[in-house]
Amino acid sequence: TLTLDAVSDFNLWNGRGAANLYRVELKIKQSGEVKDTVIEKTGFRTFSVEKHTSANDGAGFLLNGTAYPLYGTNYHTDKAGCASALTSEDYANDLALMDALKPTMIKFAHYTCAHSLLDYCDEHGIVAMLEIPWSRNFPASTSSIAAAYRANITSAMLNMLTEYGNHPSIVFWCFDNELGYSPTLGYNTDELHTFMADLYTRVKTLDPQRLVGAGFY
Repeated sequence: TLTLDAVSDFNLWNGRGAANLYRVELKIKQSGEVKDTVIEKTGFRTFSVEKHTSANDGAGFLLNGTAYPLYGTNYHTDKAGCASALTSEDYANDLALMDALKPTMIKFAHYTCAHSLLDYCDEHGIVAMLEIPWSRNFPASTSSIAAAYRANITSAMLNMLTEYGNHPSIVFWCFDNELGYSPTLGYNTDELHTFMADLYTRVKTLDPQRLVGAGFY
């Protein structure tokens, strides 16, 4: 992990119009010989959420210590005729439509997305929320699929962190979408809360800085 204390003389990733990015190159050497090289773009920023105590009090979502109102859209990466098998051209068309709104945030739902979409957010200063494909149901422990179901959710969540963690645009990790809306598999609220609390702890252990939540409307 590279922290702000470990680098100096940099410009912050500061939202639309000031999405400053830096090239990070990691080389693995053995006996002086380079065995592997990974190159990523990333940015440096801080963020927090503060409770409003009055109108126009400068609270809410703060990016680098300054109020940064979040507005934008939810993006399902699918299209009539090809489902989720979108092309780069499809993505470009969708992003052009969204950019007309000048969004400060995009929620990618309800599954992880192509790195190119997050690259776009990185480059345009758009805050992103990324979500795993967990929606509606949570089988009770009495269900024959409970153990495998929960293991799959945990794996998806932790893999998402390691796969996408270098994108500065990602501020929010999202657990789920509308849990409990259609509890058809023996839904148990207490078990769900216990499971989510444990998963939250595991996520914050891996990534203590980002915000973690759930998707509801």
